[in-house]
Amino acid sequence: GSTASHCAGLRWRETARLEPHLEEVGEPPLEREELSVGQRQLEAIFLGLRQVRGIDAAAFAAIGGGDLAEVVPRTLRELVEEEVLEDGTETARWRLAPRYLLLADAVAERFAGELDLGC
Repeated sequence: GSTASHCAGLRWRETARLEPHLEEVGEPPLEREELSVGQRQLEAIFLGLRQVRGIDAAAFAAIGGGDLAEVVPRTLRELVEEEVLEDGTETARWRLAPRYLLLADAVAERFAGELDLGC
């Protein structure tokens, strides 16, 4: 696998087939991908839930497309009711309950159905 980086809605990574390219050019080629607002929102959710501090509501809103509670209200409500996610209404941080931290990616996948991923 190759390591990916992202900034301002663009993601890039070195290609998996380096040998032919290195022989010809001498530097690793990059694969670039422009992410939709929904894809950027989903990445913010995945990355935020993997951290103990959770999803930063202000950083999520800065992506564009709306605030977390407006964009995925059903999923937030369900996860809070199931006690999987701590309600971030007052703290502006949506955190996984400690016992779910190892399941962060599975929890984040639940948000995908409510986001407009533009794919």
